[in-house]
Amino acid sequence: ALAAAAPLPAAALVQGNAPPPKKKPPPGAGRSSKATNIDEAMAAGEVRENEMEADVEERYAGPVMRSSKGDPYREVDIGSGAVASAGSEVTIMYRVMRLGKRSRDGISGEAQVIFSRGYGEDEDKVGDNVSVILGQGALVEALDTGIEGMKSGGKRRVFVSPQRGWKNMRLNYCTYDGAGGGQRRDGLGIIAGGPGSVSQAEDCFDASRLPQPNNYAATRRLARRFDEGLIVEVELVNVKK
Repeated sequence: ALAAAAPLPAAALVQGNAPPPKKKPPPGAGRSSKATNIDEAMAAGEVRENEMEADVEERYAGPVMRSSKGDPYREVDIGSGAVASAGSEVTIMYRVMRLGKRSRDGISGEAQVIFSRGYGEDEDKVGDNVSVILGQGALVEALDTGIEGMKSGGKRRVFVSPQRGWKNMRLNYCTYDGAGGGQRRDGLGIIAGGPGSVSQAEDCFDASRLPQPNNYAATRRLARRFDEGLIVEVELVNVKK
C-alpha cells in the first residue's frame, strides 16, 4: 500500500495588527512610592505639592509692584512697544480670575478663570479685544491705573479689590464689610468683603465698568465673586497716544 502523503507546510504568512508603539511615561511617573504607612505617604505628597508650587511661583517670579493708586501688580511679560498713560487709547485682551490656591501674594499662583476675552475661552474668538481710553472711568479703577506704565506687547497681573473693582461704592449699604462690622483682609492687607455680605448683592454689582462678561453664565459667575479680591491678567495689544 502506498504511504499516506505528509501534509505540506503552509505557504501563506498571516499577520495581525502590530502592537502600538510604547509611549514615554509622563514626568515623575517612574518614581515609585516607597511609603510604608499613611504618614510617609502624606509626607511624600506634601513634597510633590511643594515642587508644583515652586514651579508655579517661578513663572511669576518678578517683584510685586504698585500702581499710582496703590493697586498691586506683577509683570508677566514686559513688552517693547509704546507706553500706556492716562489719556492713551489702549487695546487689551484679558482674563478675570479667582485667586489661586497656591497664591502666596494674591497675584501669583494658579488661578481659576471666571471670564476672558481674546483667548477663545468664553464664547469669543482668539484675538478679540476691547479698546478704551485710560483715565476716563471705562475700566474698573484698579485696572484703569494698573495698566499705566505698561508697554505694548506686555502682559501684567493686577490685583483687584472689591472696592477698586466691581463693587458699587456709590451706594452706602454696599460699603459695609460683613455682619457686625467685621472686615476680612487678604494676604496683601487689602480689605475684601466676603460674597453675599449684603442682602442687596445685585445692586452692589457695578455692571457699568469693563471688563464685563459677554454671556449669561459668565455674568452669573462674576456676580457671585465680585465681592472678593480677583486677579485681572491683562495683555496690552496696542497703545495710541
